[in-house]
Amino acid sequence: MRVAYQAMAAVLGGCQSLHTNSMDETLSLPTEHAATLAVRTQQVLAHETGVVNTADPLGGSYYVESLTNQLEAEAESYFRRIDALGGVVPAIESGFFRRHIVDAAVRYQREVDAHQRIIVGVNDFVEAQPRPIATHHVSPEVEHNQLEGLRRVRQRRDPGKAKRCLDKHPGWRRKAA
Repeated sequence: MRVAYQAMAAVLGGCQSLHTNSMDETLSLPTEHAATLAVRTQQVLAHETGVVNTADPLGGSYYVESLTNQLEAEAESYFRRIDALGGVVPAIESGFFRRHIVDAAVRYQREVDAHQRIIVGVNDFVEAQPRPIATHHVSPEVEHNQLEGLRRVRQRRDPGKAKRCLDKHPGWRRKAA
């Protein structure tokens, strides 16, 4: 249901290309059923709602315009803060973005935990007996083949060249091969 609303919001916002996530994508590779349901969500939106029959279905909406203006003002304020730090690179190096992401995540979770932010099915309107979602399982043979292929790539590659490439990007953390 959330994906359907997100897709509708994207279309109303004027998106040119749309991907709808499957209901099990956070748990595993999508099952065929879940992938089909995601496609059907797009098809219902395109062929049954009528929302695609106009270039700007919300054109002239005072409410949408006021939200857009508010969002734009907040974004410009944020950009000024980044500029005051010397730009994006110094902001990254000082931990500005990481700090804001962590603070937002903590604030969000506190709101959820305190029921100040309702998440249907998570902290309100929760089913007594949750129904498990069928997930995609990779067979041991496929897993073995993938790991074997990775092992062969690592054997054939030039370790010095691989290290030099990784060293060019200090933000990438190299794990033991």
